[in-house]
Amino acid sequence: MNYSNLSKRELLHTRAEKVAQLEQIHTDGKTKISAENEKTWSSTVADIEEIDYHIRQSNLNQIKADQVVSSMEINKSNADKYLKRGGRSASGNFLGKVIKATQNSSEEFRGLTSSSGSTLLPQDRIQQTIMDLESQNDLGTAGARFMLIEQNHQYPRVTGKGTAYYQAAELDQITDSSPTITSVKADLKDVAIRFIISNQLLLDASENIEVVLQNAMIEKMNQTVLESVFSGSGASGQPTGLDNLSNILTVDAGGTKLTDYKYHIQAVKKLLDANMRMENLSVFGSPDSLSQLENLSDTTGQPIMQPKMVDRLPQFYTSAIATNYGATTDETKLYFGDFNRMIVGYQGPFTIMTDQSASKLATEVILYYRYDLMYLSPDSFCRVDNIETGLPA
Repeated sequence: MNYSNLSKRELLHTRAEKVAQLEQIHTDGKTKISAENEKTWSSTVADIEEIDYHIRQSNLNQIKADQVVSSMEINKSNADKYLKRGGRSASGNFLGKVIKATQNSSEEFRGLTSSSGSTLLPQDRIQQTIMDLESQNDLGTAGARFMLIEQNHQYPRVTGKGTAYYQAAELDQITDSSPTITSVKADLKDVAIRFIISNQLLLDASENIEVVLQNAMIEKMNQTVLESVFSGSGASGQPTGLDNLSNILTVDAGGTKLTDYKYHIQAVKKLLDANMRMENLSVFGSPDSLSQLENLSDTTGQPIMQPKMVDRLPQFYTSAIATNYGATTDETKLYFGDFNRMIVGYQGPFTIMTDQSASKLATEVILYYRYDLMYLSPDSFCRVDNIETGLPA
């Protein structure tokens, strides 16, 4: 029987029935247990062990769900849609409230605000803000891990896979076949985001202004992360993106447009050859790439269906991917990979600095924070280069 589809209550009820069966077998076999009952006893014990496993999993899932509900007040799996409808964020729109408070002398943030006007987000609000970032970022949906990290903290990664040794005869020496394990170190980058907001707006707007300000900052922070993930130079204070990552897999489109899905298939094949799991792969592209793919048709004008391999991939399209690559013609790229093997690491405190611009009756807001990108396995990603932009003729 498949117990994975049963609720916890059904599991407990079924377990009680199984235990009753064992008690009955024990009662019936006080003098001698039959071969048939012995077989039933063994299978029933195995069933109880499996039921216990699913009960433990149910308890763990409930604990995780309770943690999410208590901290976010919404189901995290639906957070993205919820927030885009103007729902409550995990951090309770804390960033927006801090900014609005600059105009109403709120006592709420006095203990967090320095004499210079800077406000430091407390630790719990930092964690909740990172949850907001993850829930509204396609990287989070694709599996990338958003977390708090420390400067210079090292994360282990496997750069060379081990090999198995078959012992041909007893006492043969086993050849060293250990994988190569190195590390990637966090090197946090300093980032500041600047807004200028009308004082009249801060004074007169309804409470919804907190949601608007919060979402504007989260959106800008996420756009910054997305751009750096794909094209970060690794120099001039920027994190290293997939364009400049060493040992990443590549496919060359040769300066041509996407007239079919062959480059998708080639990229996925390279990742599967590197022992990536198909169900963990995703693809990111530019809106230009999407328009090319949606415009594909056969000789009769009928749309070309995606191959099953491609159709299984979660697909994301974002303006964070550039369309100005190439020397003689504008080009764009596609990025495939297992984004579970990427860490988007932040370090607190997040600092909000405000300054009044008297001549403009405005408030200048600067949000300062630090983050870095870490790739636990560069060959978990494949980049398709040199895709010409524009619709096919």
